[in-house]
Amino acid sequence: MKTLTLMAIALLVGGVLPLQSAINSRLGQVLSHPLQASFISFLGGTIGLLAVLTLIRPEFPSPALIRSQPWHLFVGGLLGAAYVTMIITVAPKIGIANTLTASIAGSIIVSVIFDHFGLMGMPIKVINLPRIIGSAGMLISLFLIQKG
Repeated sequence: MKTLTLMAIALLVGGVLPLQSAINSRLGQVLSHPLQASFISFLGGTIGLLAVLTLIRPEFPSPALIRSQPWHLFVGGLLGAAYVTMIITVAPKIGIANTLTASIAGSIIVSVIFDHFGLMGMPIKVINLPRIIGSAGMLISLFLIQKG
């Protein structure tokens, strides 16, 4: 797929983050504990993924292939759980816009560093002035959205 198409998909899917944040934050309030809400959120995702995998029936990797991979490839779900728990905890206190803008600003800054060094096998995209200005723009956005 072309870059513009992939960016449009990312933009559209990113548009559901406020909905996900609101749903999970409300669930955290109802259950009175962010970890329980995170668990239920991930359980729903796990059930959904299991249903899709059951329908499309992809070939699963061998246990030997899985065992041969470095440990850090298996912590993505834990990082996702930390992110969802942060949203559940922080959004009710500072709002979804502030929470997501701060989260996205942090993501952009770390992403630019990942790209610059090609970390985790990502393609190298050297830090340059437009990337620095874009990252600074995210911090300015955070400031402006927080003031609003």
